[in-house]
Amino acid sequence: MTMTSTSTSTYVKRLTKAERTRLRPTVDAQALERFFDATPPGFHRFFFLACLVDLTPDEVTALGEQIAAMVPARRHRALGGLLSSELEALWLPVDPSANGA
Repeated sequence: MTMTSTSTSTYVKRLTKAERTRLRPTVDAQALERFFDATPPGFHRFFFLACLVDLTPDEVTALGEQIAAMVPARRHRALGGLLSSELEALWLPVDPSANGA
């Protein structure tokens, strides 16, 4: 299943200072916020976790081991494959270093 953009959404996710400090140094927080603007809020947590330096033990437990193995950075590029081409174009700039750019 591919996620597509929801252009009718008025929800705008802005990262808190605490969330920004957990991001990998190569993650563009503004690009991540642009990605969130185009996606349903229910998906934000998963994609946020994919941008972290590391997951806390509680986050690993909440996600489950198999899903936790997809995040953080090791699978950044692969996660783009879950998205429509429109959303993938917004996702890839979130961490250009993970995309071979």
